[in-house]
Amino acid sequence: MRRFAISFAILVSITLVMIASRAHAEYVKDGALICDAGDRYYGPALVTIPGAAIIAWADNRNGNMDVFAQKVDSTGLRLWATDGVAVCTAAEDQDNVRMVSDGAGGSIIVWADKRSGVSHIYAQRIDADGNVLWAPDGISVCTASIEQTYPQIIASGVPGGAIIAWWDNRTGYNNSDIYAQAVDGDGNALWTSDGVPVCAADGNQYNTVLIPDGAHGAILSWEDNRVAEGDLYIQRIDSTGAALWDNDGVAACTASSYQILPRLASDGNFGAFIAWTDNRDGNYDIYMQRFDQYGYPNWYTDGIDIASQTYHEVATDIVPDGAGGVIVVCGEDRDVEPGIYAMRVSEYGYAEWLWSGIPICTAPNGPETPQTVPDGSGGAVIAWTDWRKGQSDIYAQKIDATGEVLWTTDGVLICRAPNDQSDVGLAADGDGGAIIAWRDSRAGNTYHTYAQRISGEGLWGNPEPSIVSCHDAPDDQGGYVRIKMTASSHDIAQEKDYPITGYNVWRELRSPGGGLLAAGDAPAAEDAALFSFFEEAANTPGARISRAQAAALGFPSGDWESLGLHAARQDTVYYFAVPTESDSTASGTGWETYVVTAHTPTTSIVIVSNCDSAYSVDNLAPPVTEGFAGAETASPHGLSLT
Repeated sequence: MRRFAISFAILVSITLVMIASRAHAEYVKDGALICDAGDRYYGPALVTIPGAAIIAWADNRNGNMDVFAQKVDSTGLRLWATDGVAVCTAAEDQDNVRMVSDGAGGSIIVWADKRSGVSHIYAQRIDADGNVLWAPDGISVCTASIEQTYPQIIASGVPGGAIIAWWDNRTGYNNSDIYAQAVDGDGNALWTSDGVPVCAADGNQYNTVLIPDGAHGAILSWEDNRVAEGDLYIQRIDSTGAALWDNDGVAACTASSYQILPRLASDGNFGAFIAWTDNRDGNYDIYMQRFDQYGYPNWYTDGIDIASQTYHEVATDIVPDGAGGVIVVCGEDRDVEPGIYAMRVSEYGYAEWLWSGIPICTAPNGPETPQTVPDGSGGAVIAWTDWRKGQSDIYAQKIDATGEVLWTTDGVLICRAPNDQSDVGLAADGDGGAIIAWRDSRAGNTYHTYAQRISGEGLWGNPEPSIVSCHDAPDDQGGYVRIKMTASSHDIAQEKDYPITGYNVWRELRSPGGGLLAAGDAPAAEDAALFSFFEEAANTPGARISRAQAAALGFPSGDWESLGLHAARQDTVYYFAVPTESDSTASGTGWETYVVTAHTPTTSIVIVSNCDSAYSVDNLAPPVTEGFAGAETASPHGLSLT
C-alpha cells in the first residue's frame, strides 16, 4: 500500500458533547410512512423540488378512489396534513395519477376521473403549502364524448404550465386516438377545447409517452395499428399544439410483427431518442432510433438493434446521459444470469459500454419494472420491485458514466418490510441519489404509501451529518468555535449494514502544505489507497488531505486538516468545540471553514456534511494581577512598584 507523509505538528483536542434527544429524522429504515388512510391505493407519483419532494396518489378512505398529495422535507418529515391534502374528492373513482413540478415549489397533478360515470381527464395545481390553486376538485382537461384514459404530463416550460396527453375514444371504443392539451399556470386551456389530435389515424393508437421538446412543445410516441398490428409512430408538436412533423406522426418502426412499449429521451437538440421492444425476429429484442428536430431518422430505417440475442429483452426505461447520448435499462430473460441490464448509447448509435449490457441485478427470481433517473453526473439511479426473497421488495442500484456499478452487487435493499411492496415511483434528489415512493402492504391486506431517500453513496435516509450552526465558543479566551451538528440517519442501534462508527471535523487550510500530496500524485477516487489514506487521516489529528484528494472524496473544494475522530453514540445532535488557527482581532476577522465526515466500517464509503464558517474571539477580560505594592515619590516625581 502506498504510504503518504502526514504532518503531526499540530495536535488538537475536540470536546464532544451529546444530548439525549432521540427524535431521529422521518426517513427510517424500510421507509417513512406517507399515508395510511384507507386500504386501497393507486400510484404513487413523485416529483422532487429543492429540499423536498411531493408525492401524489389515489386512495379509498372516502369509499371511492380520490386523489391526495403530501410534501416531505429533506429528512422525510411530512409538511402538510398528516394523511395528505385533498386534490380531488369528487364522486366515483379517480386514478391513473401523474404529476410534474410547477417550477414554483408546487406541482401539477393529472388523473383519469369517473365523476360523470365514464373516464375523462382532470388536473389540479397545488402550491408549496399544499393549497389547491385551480377549481375545487380540478379543472376539466377533456370531457369529450365516450371516454379518455391514461393521461401523461410534462412541464411545458411556461411558468406553472403543463402539456397533457391521453388515449381518446371520442370517435368510438374501437378507435383510440392520441390527443393533447396545454394549460397555463392559472389552469386555462391554451389549445382547442378538449384537446388537439396528435394522431387520429385509422385503427387504434395507444400506450403514448411524451417528453418536452426544449421549446415549450412536446415529442410524443405511441403504439399504432393503422396499417398493421404493433407499429410505432412519433410526433413533435409546438407550443400552440400544431404538428411539426407529418400529419398523424412519422413512422418510427413498421417492421414485421410487433413493436411495443416505446420509451423517449431528449437528445438535447429539440429531437429525441426512442427505444422499444421488437418482435421482428421472433424474439423480443431492443431497438433504437434517433429523430432530429425536423422529424428525420438519423439511423437505419426501422432502427438499430442494441440487444438482439436468442433470449427475450424488454426495454423498460431510457434517460439522457448528459453527454449527448442515453442510458437504456432493459429486462433480459437470459439463459444465464437473467435480470436487469444497462447500456449506454452515443448520439451516433454506438455502444459506449459493453454491447451485451452491464448487469444491474441478476438475483434469482429478482427484478421487475425498473424505473430510472439520471444521477446528474452522466450515470443513473435505478429502482425496481424484486422477488428474490419470496415477496415483492424494493431495491436500487447506481451506475456511473463509465458503466461501473457503484452500490452493493444486485442492488441496495430499500425496503424489507413484511408482505409486498410495489408500484415504484422514482425521482432524482439533485445530489446523486434519489427519492423512492411505493405502495406497501406491510400492515396486512391493506395498502399504504411509503417513501425513502437513497443517497449518492447507496445509503438509506440522510446518512450525511448536517452542520446546523457554527459560532465562536462563548466565555473563553479564544481559540475555539462551537459546531452544532445533526447526526446521520444511520447513527441508530437498529442499523446493521452501515452503522456510523464515528465523526470527524475537518478545517479548511488557509496555507496548504506540510503533509499534503501534490495534486498530480493524488490517487483516483476508485483507488483503494485513497480510501485507506482518508481513514488514516481521519484518525490522526493534524493529518491533511489535498485539494485533489478532497475532490475525489466528495469534499467541498479546498485543502483540509483533520481535527480527530470521535466515536458515535447513537444520538441525534452533537456539539463539537473545535480549535481555530487564530483569533479575530482589531486588525481583521479570522473566518475558518469546517466540514464533518461520518464513518462506517466500509472504508470506501465517504459521507460528507455541508460546510459552515465561523471565527473565534478572546471575549474574557484578563484577570487582575495580585501581589503588587506601590509608593509615590515627590522627587523625582513618580510611582515605585515592588
